[in-house]
Amino acid sequence: MSAVRIRLALRLGALLVVGVGVAATALVTGQRGIILVGGTGAALVLGAVATGWRWAGSASVAVLAAVAAVAGAALPGPGGTWLLVAAAAATLAYIVGLDHVERPRRSTPVVSLTRGSLAARVVTPALGLAGAGLVGVVAAQPVVPSVPLVVLGLVAGAAAVLVATRSR
Repeated sequence: MSAVRIRLALRLGALLVVGVGVAATALVTGQRGIILVGGTGAALVLGAVATGWRWAGSASVAVLAAVAAVAGAALPGPGGTWLLVAAAAATLAYIVGLDHVERPRRSTPVVSLTRGSLAARVVTPALGLAGAGLVGVVAAQPVVPSVPLVVLGLVAGAAAVLVATRSR
């Protein structure tokens, strides 16, 4: 086996592990319906990685996002918050990895929208995940009216708007 094939096999294996790992978060809920959706997500991940079909990749991302959100909401306390943030980070990693696996369209050339350095491309999603984690931790706290929590929520919302507008 050549080095190129080995790298491709490792990349595909890592993509499968990440995608099926996000789908496996459905097991946390213990509900049959959610576990069935998680299994469907795992099957879509396998299909997307094996075939390179764009529709399968898009469907797998949609199902993985839904499974991660439901699993994070089903787990009480801060554990659900951290599960949701970890699943969101893994879903982003899956999307990035899937970009290299999907077959390109025959009719249109590939257009790269991000031309910045790797660090610049990683900062925006990292800030988004950090903000989501901060908001999740604050939301998991007992409800006690306090000015600092309101101010923190406003700062997190303003930061989310700034990150969203600056990344374009």
